[in-house]
Amino acid sequence: MSDFVRIPVGRGTPEGVNSAYVVPDSGVVIDPGPPTDSSWSALRDGIERTEISVQGIDHVLVTHWHADHAGLACRLADRANASIHLHEGDAHLVGDYTEARQRRLRRDASILGRWGVPERIREALLDRDAPSPLPDTYPVQAHEEGDRIAGIEVVHTPGHTKGHVSFATAETLFLGDVLLPTYTPNVGEATRASTIRWRRTSRRWSGSRPSQRAEPASQVTGRRWTWTRPSKQCENTTTSERKTRTT
Repeated sequence: MSDFVRIPVGRGTPEGVNSAYVVPDSGVVIDPGPPTDSSWSALRDGIERTEISVQGIDHVLVTHWHADHAGLACRLADRANASIHLHEGDAHLVGDYTEARQRRLRRDASILGRWGVPERIREALLDRDAPSPLPDTYPVQAHEEGDRIAGIEVVHTPGHTKGHVSFATAETLFLGDVLLPTYTPNVGEATRASTIRWRRTSRRWSGSRPSQRAEPASQVTGRRWTWTRPSKQCENTTTSERKTRTT
């Protein structure tokens, strides 16, 4: 019997529809999904179809700060009186959302300027970064590698974001966006350091946890992407990423 229930949330991307995961025995939801009313309805109804209710959720675990994963974390935590958990590298981007967003936009503008992107294009790109409907601040518990939350292990897997984590139970790895079914995850921050972090994560997965199956963040409608050998997918993705960067 599976130790989790998958709930499709959001409209999806070329990779498929985002996945929220409920671990009923631990009172945990992982990556509740994007901050839309339709996603909230899907999440709430999905939780109610499991053996627990929304009020039975004690912990909201988030693999990384991007809104399609963290966007409903505060709303769910409010309704369930639950705690929110992220890696210390990403926690401020949810817990101190408004100020952290402004710092991120200034950083992005600086990077684009160093790349020689014209000012009018920089401004247009940053204008498209619309704020998410998240509280200015919210209590978030920050974690590091090896911490456990309701028996679930925090595994630091940076690259997609600095504080990206995967979550491990005895049976399953919940990968977030560290691996995707059909293409290389866009490496966050667009810097050489972030690329190095992602490659280190890839090498780490290549030889680890052979007995666990792996659940990515996105699932294609009508097809279930579950890897019994995430190391092989990691090798394929790393090879593809290297080819892309050398052509």
